Amino acid sequence: MLFNHRKLLRNSVTVLLALLICLILTPAAYASTHQATRYFVDFSYLKQIAPNTVAWLYSPNQVFNLPLLFSKDSQHYLRYRFDEKLDSAGGLFFTGDTEPDFTESVLVLRGANANDNLLFGSLNNYRNDKTYYEQNPTFYMLTPNGDFQLDVFAGIRTTQNDADSWIPSSSNPMDSLPGILERSFLTPMQEALPEDGDQWLVMSAEGKSQESIRYLIFTRCRPIHYTGQETAVDLTQMELDSRETLNGWFTVDGVGRWMVYGQNDPSWDRLTFETVRSSRRRPFGDGGCGPTAVALAIANLLEPDDLLKINDYAPVPYGYTLCSCSLTPTYCRQYHVPYLIDEPQEMLRYFPLVIGSFATGYNTLGVQGRYDRFGTSMDYLPALCDQVYGIVLEEADSKESAFRFLQEGRGLAVTCTGRGSPFTSSSHFITLAGADDTYLYILDPLRREEADYEALDYYHWLEVLTPGLVRLKRSNAMNLMMSPIYLMYLPE
Repeated sequence: MLFNHRKLLRNSVTVLLALLICLILTPAAYASTHQATRYFVDFSYLKQIAPNTVAWLYSPNQVFNLPLLFSKDSQHYLRYRFDEKLDSAGGLFFTGDTEPDFTESVLVLRGANANDNLLFGSLNNYRNDKTYYEQNPTFYMLTPNGDFQLDVFAGIRTTQNDADSWIPSSSNPMDSLPGILERSFLTPMQEALPEDGDQWLVMSAEGKSQESIRYLIFTRCRPIHYTGQETAVDLTQMELDSRETLNGWFTVDGVGRWMVYGQNDPSWDRLTFETVRSSRRRPFGDGGCGPTAVALAIANLLEPDDLLKINDYAPVPYGYTLCSCSLTPTYCRQYHVPYLIDEPQEMLRYFPLVIGSFATGYNTLGVQGRYDRFGTSMDYLPALCDQVYGIVLEEADSKESAFRFLQEGRGLAVTCTGRGSPFTSSSHFITLAGADDTYLYILDPLRREEADYEALDYYHWLEVLTPGLVRLKRSNAMNLMMSPIYLMYLPE
């Protein structure tokens, strides 16, 4: 059973209010358009991580998917990202004496003409690649008061000292259309050409000197009219949520039903899993067995609503976030707005990553279980169980007592196996999920097929019920190297 969740209910009231405001503020003369998909973002969350956010820009090919900012300083966001980190590509922004209210007849969106083709540094592709316009004819701009479709109809290459010859007349932009089309290096699509009364938005790639090249992309800006029947897509979550996942529930009749995660799940195996000051860039798929084993135990003990308690111990007020390249904000390599994990099903889906983030030391409790010189430990587990979740944690005094604990259905256990076991040639955390009279059931964080165990499972002890869940006879399990065994259960 695969996950495919979206924040729909929480945003329904916000969307209805936005539609009403859009109808009030949008001039009647502006031609509107309809969409089968309603893209949205949570502006209240965005304001927490980027207070100067006024809108959002998205292109279907995901060339752009980021907040649009406002600053009275026309130079600030040429050097700084939305999160105020210094960056050569900067951010995308509006400037002026006051924030735009998006009823203006002409809007100018600015960004740095970065050499590395990032953000507005990519606008030169409209001139240099003949197929680029065909592939990227449309953008979408979301605002708190309504959304807009931006249809590209012209492109001009000029210099930075050409300060105003390209700016359309705000009183009647159509007066400027013939001159712009004459200078344009694009042959416009007929349906993209603006009409009388249309709003315009101009994208301006700003150079660093007066002699620098400036690329200008002109768009017809049309309000989007929603009917309420559209498919809703959260743009801050879309990239991660669209990835294939093999995680899900699996039932063994008469024994139990378990959530099965894999540290090597294709949706997250390449995400960076490191501490703040690490000199390395190790992926979660290679070293995430510890957090995944812990997540397997806790997710199978608690309800999804209870998993959210960990957000109270995040070092930021809004809770734990992810991006599509890293467990923590420290190693985000691109311009991702973090995915906020604040819904129960989202936390259930990404729980191993949140535990991994906690284990790097990204928490308010001062605990850590990820290290630069070696892999992971369970140093953070007592605080996580006791202070965050109220789970009882105790060390089993023997394998037999641990197996009885599991057979009685009292909880789950996390343990470390070592050299000589069928799971690893070094060390590897696993989760003991259950037991019956004959078998021990194990959730293996490193999801594997039967053939993947052959090199280490010399005696053919393991039986794969589904990748990530194996069983072996209790008599053979007594010979496994497992130490320590941490029993985890809820208090009476």
